[in-house]
Amino acid sequence: MAPENAEKVDSMIGRIFRDCEIKEKIAVGGFGTVYKAMDLKLGVWRAIKIFHPHLSEEKGFRKRFEAEMRMLACLDHVNIVRIITAIDEPDASGFIMEFVEGMTLSDILEKNGPLPIPKGIEIFTQVASSIAYAHNLKNQIIHRDLSPDNIMIRPDGIVKIMDFGIAKTIGSEKVTQTGIVLGKPTYMAPEQFEGTVSVFTDQYALGIILYEMLTGKVPFEADSPIALYKLHLNQPPQPPSEINPDLPKYVEKMILKTLAKEEADRFKNVDEMLDRILQKGQETRSLDSKIPNLLLQVGEALAKEELNRALDLLNEILACDPGNKEALAKRDDVLRLQKMHQDQDLIEEWFYQAQEFFKSNMVDDSKKSIVALLKISRQYSNSRIVSDYLNKLRIKMPQIYEKALKVVEEEGKTVEKYTTEGKNFYQKDAYNEALESFEKALALDPHSEMLQKLKKLTQKKIKMAQIAYEYKEGILAIKNEQYQKALEHFDCILKLNPQHQESQKYREIAALEWEKKKKKRSEVEATYQEALDLYEKWEFTQAIEKFERVIQMDQLHEQAKNLLSESKNRLSDENKIEEISFFYNQGLTFYKSQQWEKAIACFTRVLKYMESHKGAIEYKRLAEEKMELQTQINQAFEEAMEYYRTSRYADAIKKLQFILEYDKNNKPAKQYYSLCMELQGIGPENEIPEDPEAKATMTQKNTKLARNQTAMFGLGNGTASSEKKNPIEKNKK
Repeated sequence: MAPENAEKVDSMIGRIFRDCEIKEKIAVGGFGTVYKAMDLKLGVWRAIKIFHPHLSEEKGFRKRFEAEMRMLACLDHVNIVRIITAIDEPDASGFIMEFVEGMTLSDILEKNGPLPIPKGIEIFTQVASSIAYAHNLKNQIIHRDLSPDNIMIRPDGIVKIMDFGIAKTIGSEKVTQTGIVLGKPTYMAPEQFEGTVSVFTDQYALGIILYEMLTGKVPFEADSPIALYKLHLNQPPQPPSEINPDLPKYVEKMILKTLAKEEADRFKNVDEMLDRILQKGQETRSLDSKIPNLLLQVGEALAKEELNRALDLLNEILACDPGNKEALAKRDDVLRLQKMHQDQDLIEEWFYQAQEFFKSNMVDDSKKSIVALLKISRQYSNSRIVSDYLNKLRIKMPQIYEKALKVVEEEGKTVEKYTTEGKNFYQKDAYNEALESFEKALALDPHSEMLQKLKKLTQKKIKMAQIAYEYKEGILAIKNEQYQKALEHFDCILKLNPQHQESQKYREIAALEWEKKKKKRSEVEATYQEALDLYEKWEFTQAIEKFERVIQMDQLHEQAKNLLSESKNRLSDENKIEEISFFYNQGLTFYKSQQWEKAIACFTRVLKYMESHKGAIEYKRLAEEKMELQTQINQAFEEAMEYYRTSRYADAIKKLQFILEYDKNNKPAKQYYSLCMELQGIGPENEIPEDPEAKATMTQKNTKLARNQTAMFGLGNGTASSEKKNPIEKNKK
C-alpha cells in the first residue's frame, strides 16, 4: 500500500461511523482494512471494514456496493459474520459488522499444522452449513472468495465466515490484463480462472479447505497464477490419505468428488456434501444410531445458538421416538430460549419506542410502551439491562412512568382477581370456566409464565376430560353396534392424542365391524331389490321368499315387512291371481303372433282385475299402436292395388314404400313394389303410339312382361291381383 494511503487509513483511528468509534486497526487485506470499534450507543465492540481507496474510487463501485450490501444484510446464520450497516461517505466506504474474537483458520493451520480429523470435520461442517444456507436463499448468494483467511474460529469453537459476496462487490470477477481472475488462486476451481462463478466454485473451495485442514497442505502449489490454473485444470490431486493415512475412506471420497475438474462430476449442492460427511458414507442408518447422532447435532446447534435448527432436529427425533425424554426436555429448553430471545427483542423495542413517542410528544403511546415493558420485565427482575432501561425511563419521563406504573398496578389487581377465580373453578373441576378466567387474565398480562402454565394445565384437563368422554361413548357405540358412531369417537380421541393405544385398538375393531355391517347392508339391499322386482312382476311366490330372506338378515327392515304382507295377501286370492296370470300370458302369446286385437282383449281383462299391472298396461299400449299401424298398412296396400289396376305405378310405388318403411318384410308389398318399378313408364300415363304396327308391338311386350311378373311373384289364384283382371290383359282384350 502506498504511504499516502497508509496515512489516510491511519487517520481513521478515532473516526465515528454510525455511533461506532474506531479504536484500533486489526488487519489489512486485499480488499481493505479491518478496525476494532466501540458502539457508543450500545456499549459493545464492532468490527469495521473500510475498502481501499482505489477500489472505492472505481467507476460503478458505489452502485454495486449499495446493491450488494442490501442483499448481504439479510444473511442471518450463526456461522456468518452479521453485517450491521453500510458506510458510504465521500472519503470512505465499507461496512460495520459484528466483532469476532478469535483467530483465522489460516493462522491456526500455520501455527499448529493439520487438525485432528474430528476437529477438522467439525469446523468444515460449520463452514459448509453457512455456505449451504447462502446458496439456498431465494436470492442466492455465492461467497466467491472462500479461503482459511476469511474463516474465523472463536475461542468457544464457533466458526464465523467473513467477506460474503465481497468479491462481487469489488468486481473481482473481472480478469486482469494477463487473463487471471483476481482472488486467491489456491482455492479457485478451474472454471473460476475463466470467469465462471457458481455454487460449484464455492463447493470446490470447501474441498480444498477440508483437504488442507486434514493434511496440512493444499492439493496444488505453484509459483504463479498461470501455473496454478494449469494444475487445477489438468492435474488430479494427490489422494489425501497418502498424506494422512488415518483419514477415513468416506472422507477422502467426498474430498476427491468435490475437487472434480468438471462441475457435473461434483456434488449437486453443498447440502449433499454435508449429508455425505454426516452420514459417514452410509446410505442408511438404523434408528438406534440415528437418534444419538441427531442429539449430538442438537448439542452442536445449541452451542452455536442455532435454536431453529436445534428445534427441527428435536422434532425429527420425536417423529421417530415420540417418548424420547432427552429430546422432550431439550425441546422445552429450546422453546424457553426462543421465548427469552423474543422477550429481549420486545423489551428493547418498547424501550426505544417509549423514548421516540416521548420526543414526539405522543404521551399516550409512550405510556402504552412503558406499560408493555413493565409487564414483560417482571420475568427478568434480576436482569441488569432491564433495570437500566426502567431507570432511564423513570428519570427521563417521571410523570408518564408513574402513570404507566399505576396502570400496571391496577391491571395487576384485575389479573389477580381473574387468576383467583380461575383457580377456584379449577378446584371444582369446572375446567371450561377456569380456562375462560385464565384467558381473561392473560389478555391483560400475556407474558406471565404462571398464567401460561395454568392455562396449559387447564387445557390439558379439558383435553383429558374430552378423551375420557369420547372413549366412554366409543365403547358404548361398539356395544350397541353403532360402529360408524364409534369410529367418530375414537377418531376424535386420536386427533387429541395420536398415541392413545386403547383407542387405536378399539377403532380397528369398530372399523372391521363397520365393514362387515356395510357388506351385510349391501347384501340386504340387493336381496330387497330382487324381491321388489319380483313383486312388481306379480311373481309373488318368489317375492315372498326374497322378502323373508331380507327380514332374516335385517329384522328392522320395515319396507320388506310391509311388502311381504302385501305379497301374501295377493297370493291368497288364488282364483284372481290365476285368472290374471292366464290372461296376461295369453295376451303375450297373441302379441307375439301379431294378433293385436286378441292381445288387446286379454290385456284389458288383466287390467280389469288390476289397474296397476305394469306389463299389461305396456303391452296393451304397444298392441294398440301395432293394430293402428296395421290398419294404415292395409289401407295403404288397398290404395296401392287400386293405383296398380289403373296403371298409376308412381302412386302405387309411394304407397308401397310407406308400407315397407314400417314392415320391410311384407312380401306382397315387396313383390308389387318390384313389379311397379318394372312397369313404371308404360301405361295410360304414357300413351301407346298411333301406328298400328308399333301399337301392336308395344301391346305384345306389355302383355308378355306382365305375365312374366305374375308368374315370378306367384300372383295367380288367391292374391289381390287375381280377383281383378290385370290392366294389361284388359287392354289386350
